[in-house]
Amino acid sequence: MRVNLPLPSASCLAVLALAFSGCGGSDELNSPTANKLKAIGKLYLDFVATRSGTGPASEQEFKKHLRGLPEHVLNSNGMDPKAIDDAFVSGRDQQPFVILYGIKVTQVSGTSAPLVAHEKTGKDGRRLVGYANGKVELLDDTRLQALLAAK
Repeated sequence: MRVNLPLPSASCLAVLALAFSGCGGSDELNSPTANKLKAIGKLYLDFVATRSGTGPASEQEFKKHLRGLPEHVLNSNGMDPKAIDDAFVSGRDQQPFVILYGIKVTQVSGTSAPLVAHEKTGKDGRRLVGYANGKVELLDDTRLQALLAAK
């Protein structure tokens, strides 16, 4: 016995494609802005490792630490040693990142770490956020506010 099933319409296929693609989010997670946040997260953790688990108290303290690192350390973490100031600005909203200074970091794993930075306004109602393990996510404002409140 042969059963003929209806083929999905083009609009159904388009909806499925968007659902599985994350609506373009994967492109944002590989963007230059996401790479900046990855670098900030990893280098924030580098700072924490040298300061008894506490993050930098200010942007000035963090940048001073970064400028004191060997170029190969910055490069290997995705930060251009000649463009440290530029690394603190989002290419998506053209605003400085919001960095959460003074965070106490007690545990970091490949899947879990504290939030350390995020875009100020982001794009299309979503903001890239960076964690101390170098992970980056694209979140809506509700989810970001929940993370910040849980801090």
